[in-house]
Amino acid sequence: MRAIDQTLFTLLRVDATLQGLGVAVDNVHRNKVPDDQPLPGIVYMSPPGEDDYTLTRRASTKYLYTIKVVTEGYDAEELAGRIAARIDAMVNDAALVVVGYTLMNCRRTTDISYGETVGDQAFYHAGGTYEIEVT
Repeated sequence: MRAIDQTLFTLLRVDATLQGLGVAVDNVHRNKVPDDQPLPGIVYMSPPGEDDYTLTRRASTKYLYTIKVVTEGYDAEELAGRIAARIDAMVNDAALVVVGYTLMNCRRTTDISYGETVGDQAFYHAGGTYEIEVT
């Protein structure tokens, strides 16, 4: 949802702690870190939301947002964990302001932690999936 996207983008972009951990202000992206961006980078994404109804009226919509950091290097797991912990501290149970909506819930439902190798490069992904429910 565009309003939640904007809220997350702004929240993650302006955090001084994330910047101190090496995440550049312009390295927060929807869906994918562009190939020309240095790592670490933060990515957030969501499939379509799930509506809940009371009788004939939509009561709320739940979105499952994946929010993760991608780091590079065989020794990058620890840094990814520190950045993911900061993201979790900022987002889990946060009182997000979503313009045009009322936030009902914002809670991590699963964690993300895995590495991958592409050619001779190693990447590490860490973060979580967050249920964000609005009405």
